Amino acid sequence: MENLREELYKRILQYGTEDKRVLELSQKLDPHIVKEQKKI
Repeated sequence: MENLREELYKRILQYGTEDKRVLELSQKLDPHIVKEQKKI
């Protein structure tokens, strides 16, 4: 999950927040975020 998060930040800086590649990576990260939030 940490690797995906780092890659997301890199892509946001490189392409901006509305680029398709950034959105796709963000969607891959979503299930992991939801899983972590359920633990809280």
